[in-house]
Amino acid sequence: MNSLARLKNSLANIQKRIDDTAEFYPTLDYSFHDAETLEAAVSTRPRVLSGGPQVVKEGNQYYSYGINLNHNKLNGPLETLPKFVREIFINPDALSVIDLSCNQFTEVPMAIKQFISLKHFYFHKNLIVDIREIRKLSSLKQLKFLTLNGNPIEDDIPYLRS
Repeated sequence: MNSLARLKNSLANIQKRIDDTAEFYPTLDYSFHDAETLEAAVSTRPRVLSGGPQVVKEGNQYYSYGINLNHNKLNGPLETLPKFVREIFINPDALSVIDLSCNQFTEVPMAIKQFISLKHFYFHKNLIVDIREIRKLSSLKQLKFLTLNGNPIEDDIPYLRS
């Protein structure tokens, strides 16, 4: 393989690693706490998948690019989420995965708009009834994956059905 081909292959692999950062640092998992507030959901240490990559911590902060808050009873604007992310993540500006699925949100939390590096937003099985709520995400230019199935808006928008 000539040097140009090796360089292109190397650059492609680097880009893949950048796009798949969650593969190298696991998401912080605060799911299934039956919590009604963010503070209650994150009151314990994040779970680690048995046999999966271990959470890497430096001081009180974690190396991670994502947070799972699914399967709780969260709702509302989540005003404290940006502050929590700044306190707990070593590189909070690189947060690229947020999972808020299976909660009780009736609107897209305004705090989500602050995470400009967000690529994956899991928001299925909530209580969204107004498509205008989804338009709030239009400022997230890096957003690649959005799940909305299982929300009441699915009844009005057939292509959202699972």
